[in-house]
Amino acid sequence: LRILGPEDRDDKLRVIGHCIRGEIREYSDRPFRMPDDTIPIVLQETNGDNARLFCRRISSTIMEKLPDLGIHIGLVSYHPTWSANKMVKLAARTTAEAERHRSPALVSYHETDDSFEEQFLLQP
Repeated sequence: LRILGPEDRDDKLRVIGHCIRGEIREYSDRPFRMPDDTIPIVLQETNGDNARLFCRRISSTIMEKLPDLGIHIGLVSYHPTWSANKMVKLAARTTAEAERHRSPALVSYHETDDSFEEQFLLQP
């Protein structure tokens, strides 16, 4: 999840943090804040379909509270042979692909053919 728009960044981050805390499972999911205000969220024990549902739910919650915020989500599913470095690079690449769209977007990475699947996150 990447936050776009420099205005009132700290206030927006507080709202987003509250939204994320309301959606994650405290016992297993781990959100992080990167220096560029990208927020990776590790969803353990979650398949691709449930991860996409989570992305839609969290984006809807955030867009409801911050309707002028640009939300772009890159989704990468864990693969047991990947290093942490590869996961971070793929997540950054997938999020960058989502940011190419003017509308809020969810982009999933598919390892089998090194491709992206794009879905638009419509305003609620």
